[in-house]
This record gives sequence, C-alpha cells and structure tokens, in this order.
Amino acid sequence: MRKLWPRSLKQRLIAQLLVLQLAILLAFGLSFVSLLVLADEGGVLVSPAPVEKAFDAIRRGPEGKLVLAKTEEMGRVHARHPDFWFIARNDHGEIVRVGNIPAIYRGMSENLGRMTYSDIRDAGEPSPYLAVLRRRSNAKGDFTVFGQGELMSQSALILQFSRFSLAPMLVLLALVTVAGVPWIVNRASRDISPLAIDEGYEFSYEPAVQRSLVQAGSPSLRRTIINLAKNAIEHAGNRGAIVVRVERNGVIEICDDGPGVPEAERERIFEPFYRLKPRHRGAGHGLNLVLQITRRHGAQMTVLNSPGGGACFRMDFGSEAAE
Repeated sequence: MRKLWPRSLKQRLIAQLLVLQLAILLAFGLSFVSLLVLADEGGVLVSPAPVEKAFDAIRRGPEGKLVLAKTEEMGRVHARHPDFWFIARNDHGEIVRVGNIPAIYRGMSENLGRMTYSDIRDAGEPSPYLAVLRRRSNAKGDFTVFGQGELMSQSALILQFSRFSLAPMLVLLALVTVAGVPWIVNRASRDISPLAIDEGYEFSYEPAVQRSLVQAGSPSLRRTIINLAKNAIEHAGNRGAIVVRVERNGVIEICDDGPGVPEAERERIFEPFYRLKPRHRGAGHGLNLVLQITRRHGAQMTVLNSPGGGACFRMDFGSEAAE
C-alpha cells in the first residue's frame, strides 16, 4: 500500500543524522568503558603526555649526540613535575637520559629495544615509580622512550571523553547542513514561486550542475532567499522573470528584470528603514536582516545588474568545493 505522506528529505536527513550520532556515541561509549576497565581499581590511568613532550624535544647536539632541548613544552613539564626523568634509545643504540632515574629502572636503558609498550603504576600513593614506555618515530629515527608518566583520574578522563565525543557530532551537523543547501534553496523557491506567478512574473530556479558546498543554517538561509525574492516581486514592476540561481562556487543569486537599483543606492538599501520607493506595508527591515544573516555566515552581499537589466542580489559564500 502506498504511503499517503512520504517522508520529506528533511526528515530523512534528520533521521540519518540521529542514527550516525547514536553509532558514534555507542563507539565512544565502548571505548570509554574499555579505558575504565584498563584503569583497574583506584580509577586512574597513566598519561604519556610528559614523555611525548620529551620525545618531541630530542635534538642532535653540536657534537652529533642526542640531547634534550630546553623547549617551552619541556619547561612546562619540569614546572609540573620537578623530578621528571626520561630515557630514549634509538634503533642504532644511541641513548639520551634526563633527570634522576629511579634506581629500579637504571638498568633498563640497554634493554629498551626489546620492549614496545608499558604502563607502570604504583600500588598506592605517592607514586615514585609511575612510568610509561612507548615506541615513537620521527625524522631522527625510531625510538623506544621510557619516562615518568602522569596520573589521569576518572574525572579528567570523563571530561576528555565528553570533549572528543562532541566533535564528530558537530562535524556531522555541519556536513548535513552543507549537503542540504541546494534542497533549502529549492524549497524556498517553491514556497515563493506561487506569489511571484500571481504577481505576473515568470519564476525559475536554476541549481548548480554540481552541488555547491555552502555552510549555512537552514532556517536563516531559507528566510534570506524568501526575503530577496519578495523584494524582487515588489520592486520589479510585475513583469519579466525572477530567477533564483545556485552556482558551483558557493554563490546564490536572486535576479529580476525590473528597473534595477541605481549604483549610488546599492549600499543604502541595506540600511534599516531606507526605501527606494515609499510603501504602505512593512517596517523596512527586510534587506537589513538579509545583510545581517549573510554576514553572520561569513558571506558577502553585492547588488549587480542582471542580464535583463534589473537587479541581481548576489550572496558569495566563497566555497570552492563541489561534490
């Protein structure tokens, strides 16, 4: 049996977004639970951040030996961990050491090449033997790095998880908005076309051959297009054509065959309450609102002459990409 009310594109986009969000939340949730299980009792994990910063500071000294440079990051590490220690050994057997290495670890430097990963935590507080071991590579070679770690509590882990789990959702929202722009413009054109035709105009919508990737909020972009089309309907003399056009390079145009806008007036028409011709209806905020919305989305608004001699309002979002 055929459905009387088929789902709209907007409903399908929202449904797909919700499914993707749930999938991402599930994946992150499973990862988060795994991390908590790894933390064991006590609710702590070992962060390799200080060791990573020390690895980034490895340099070649004047004599060609490996040294640890005094970078800003290392300054912060020493400020936070005054007793910080670190060992790094490359695959050629070269070793660099920094700090007072605990006696229990001093004999490990010659055997670092045999290990690839380790997190070491003390049974209680304080934690003099807290350490991490990792394999790392850069332009200077392949290294095994071993050094003082940093405790990461459950609360810090939850905060970090929350921050990273939100990022893909925001990206998905942006992608759905970008992908839906041609549909938004098409819908706005369909909404306004009956009014334009009733007023004696030919109305057409010209989509881009390739989908234009413009990021803008659906309601505000739709309202902007409708306001510009209504402006054309009111001022184009009830004759000729009104065209809504989306171009590949992130440009949306609303053009008419009316008398146009004098060049000297093309900036003033966006001022609140300013009109080229007096009207009995409206407060005069339409074009000013259009300009504000356009600027809020990082786009430029210009008024040009249309091919038919009328006005052409051009919104340029500066997008080079196309699908």
